[in-house]
Amino acid sequence: MRILSATLTIVVSLGAAGCTSSPGGAEPTGAPPSTSAPTAGPVAADRAIGPGGVLRVYHENMNFPSAEEVAAARAGTQVVLTFRLSPVATAAGEHDQQLRDALARMEDAGGTWYVGYFHEPEIRLNPDEYRAAFSWVAKIVQQSANVRSIAVLMGYTFTDRDPDVWYPGDDVVDVLGIDGYDWLGC
Repeated sequence: MRILSATLTIVVSLGAAGCTSSPGGAEPTGAPPSTSAPTAGPVAADRAIGPGGVLRVYHENMNFPSAEEVAAARAGTQVVLTFRLSPVATAAGEHDQQLRDALARMEDAGGTWYVGYFHEPEIRLNPDEYRAAFSWVAKIVQQSANVRSIAVLMGYTFTDRDPDVWYPGDDVVDVLGIDGYDWLGC
């Protein structure tokens, strides 16, 4: 794996694991809640942060982009969203049309979008099924002019595991997100 390359950007998220909110009572900064049932909208969202603005959203379904996400993109905020669906169904192409429809709405909205399959897959998936589903999704995402693929892995994958086992590959990963948590800050 080439972590640093001309086509790969690394984004590191340092949330406070297990915390219900960040200092000062701001929006939650830890991992999104785990739910097994699909929901009508995003499971959790981190509101716009940073000088250029980033909206981070987690979806349990294909109901994206939302009106809020489109409005953010149109206002110049970069939108980072991930979704979770069955890796077997995803790699088999069962959600392709829904994904293409979502990507068309993102292209119409303009702005900069990052779409990833299954944020922090190390928690629920095995590496083979994750890489297969991520690669399938990324090849569709990469056909869009203003949408890039993002793989979001846990920080401990790079310190306590072999990251090559989880990394889908330079040919399908445009951006690598690494979630690290401040376990002592709560």
